[in-house]
Amino acid sequence: MNLTVFVGLGLFSGECTIDIDSDAISADTPSPPRRVPQALSDRIKTWLNRMEKLQVITNFHWLGKL
Repeated sequence: MNLTVFVGLGLFSGECTIDIDSDAISADTPSPPRRVPQALSDRIKTWLNRMEKLQVITNFHWLGKL
């Protein structure tokens, strides 16, 4: 492992843009939600809460029941 390079989240300074190919699948045709095995539900909730506290993701609560 290269700990001098890969430490923390690796945030960009300033704004970044992501260009998406025009042939990509449109967001107006959502996929059905995938079921989460009940045995993993608590671990996933803990992980999502941690990512939200670190501001990696925002407002995942719209996902509904896990």
